Amino acid sequence: MADVMGVVIVDDDKWARDKAESLLTNAAETEVRAALCGANAPGAIARAEADLVLIGKIGMDPELEAVFTAALARPKPPALAGYGGFDTERSSATHLNGVLPPSLAGQDFVHAVRLLAGGLRVWATRSGHTARLARLTPREQDVLTLLSDGLSNDQVAHRLGLHVGTVKDHIRAVYAKCGVTNRVEAALFAHGIDTTSPPSRKTRGLNGHWRQQVHKRSA
Repeated sequence: MADVMGVVIVDDDKWARDKAESLLTNAAETEVRAALCGANAPGAIARAEADLVLIGKIGMDPELEAVFTAALARPKPPALAGYGGFDTERSSATHLNGVLPPSLAGQDFVHAVRLLAGGLRVWATRSGHTARLARLTPREQDVLTLLSDGLSNDQVAHRLGLHVGTVKDHIRAVYAKCGVTNRVEAALFAHGIDTTSPPSRKTRGLNGHWRQQVHKRSA
């Protein structure tokens, strides 16, 4: 049996929180351990066995810092990510393993959450993203667009009138030029989201020192 991904959602915006909870509750092998506002989050985070804490809009800085403190104090700290209304300009954003753009929805949102819970960094923007897209030929751009829509190699070939082998060649070129390694990363890249997979992560602790975190997670 595959491991179940545990997620805690923290957001003062109830509509956004409920939407994220609904998406993840309906996803396979995913369990939302808690979904609550910032003021009530630290206690739940301290008790929950979570792989990821998703943080949306939190109005008060002390509440946000309490969320980070509770997460980092766990024996196996969960990954931390901003989504939706999270304010990336706040100094505490340095604690995050990633930020998901507000426009991300549906299965793309679920895929990005899985990557974060699996130990990857997932960022809404990265220097050079536009330049890497510009390196693609028009046909490679077509293939990337269809990959991001979830089409199989056979479906891409049929849509573009190409042989499957030619499609595979284009996919390999897309991976190399965009710096991705699989279809999920390529689809997220097409939506302006970048992923990296370092062997370890450093998160700035609340006291200003660097704290090393090494997690063994299922991809």
